[in-house]
Amino acid sequence: MKDQKKLQSRQLENKRKIIDATVSLIKKEGVDSITVRRVCDVAGIATGTFYYYFKNKDELLLSFIMESSFEDFELCTPLSDPAHRILELYTILVDKYLSFGREFMQSFYTPANTALASYMSEIDGAFLPGTVMARCESEIRLAQEAGFCDASINAHEASEDICAIVKGAIFEYSLNCTAYDIHAALARMITRYLA
Repeated sequence: MKDQKKLQSRQLENKRKIIDATVSLIKKEGVDSITVRRVCDVAGIATGTFYYYFKNKDELLLSFIMESSFEDFELCTPLSDPAHRILELYTILVDKYLSFGREFMQSFYTPANTALASYMSEIDGAFLPGTVMARCESEIRLAQEAGFCDASINAHEASEDICAIVKGAIFEYSLNCTAYDIHAALARMITRYLA
């Protein structure tokens, strides 16, 4: 039992080293600087250790978004206020990005980031389970069923639109050299969209 706990502790430590090294590299040099070899060098681990936790670089980057399933988050905003409930949901994601800094967001939100493209994809017309888009669609459907949201709205399309709004705000934040209040912008755009 003691050996099992020691192994689990070492595994958690190794994974944390990989994540910390990746964040450090992204902040200093951008997402394009990430290679398995560079991450391992900075983390001070063997390449084989990396592959124990991640299949490749894209899976590593995707882990930043997928650390927690968006299905697991408890939202405080009542279902009767769908616009602010969706805003609360996306604020969780945006705040996570902001915690890594502007440089991370500038490097992460690029067409070359296959991890992000994978996260934003659909399978047979449905969002990937646990993603922010899937939860957004679910929240819109729940609000429609409860009579708090227009039943004629296509929940899937609305979720795609809201995701595009959020990506646009993130892009604007990343480009804007002056202060850009991303939270106020998202509140304004999402509430207008779902009004």
